[in-house]
Amino acid sequence: MRTYSVVVVGADDVGGLPERLAAAAAPVVVEVRNDPADAAFDAPHCATARAVAALLADRDDVVVASADWYSAEVARDAGLRTAFVPPRGVTLAAALAYVTSAGHAECHAHADAVLAEPEAVAAAHAAGCAVVAWGADDAALDRLREAGVDGVRS
Repeated sequence: MRTYSVVVVGADDVGGLPERLAAAAAPVVVEVRNDPADAAFDAPHCATARAVAALLADRDDVVVASADWYSAEVARDAGLRTAFVPPRGVTLAAALAYVTSAGHAECHAHADAVLAEPEAVAAAHAAGCAVVAWGADDAALDRLREAGVDGVRS
């Protein structure tokens, strides 16, 4: 089970992404924030996701993730490895249904969702999808490992 560094990018800090990536320990997830509660929310235009995709066009060593499906699909359409980050409370099975149908490589689900239905991890792997957990405390790490998750986000 790998531990991923997460670099969060919003509309106001895309320009600093190269330096932040250089400072992050591999493997790295670049999470594009495009939240409807933010003044910079711009789905379905996704200017932030488009700028991130342009900056990462020649990189195959990062995963671009977002809880905003428009942003995740912009990165996917740019040829990047992508992950969807379902909100806490969404079941792993439901998240995986979207992730696999949309052609994302990974599902970054809350640890509680993974632990509630650990059998879904094997189904994800059978479908060619990796499962990475977020929000895990130290007590949950062994159970996540037993469930077969591919990684956790720090």
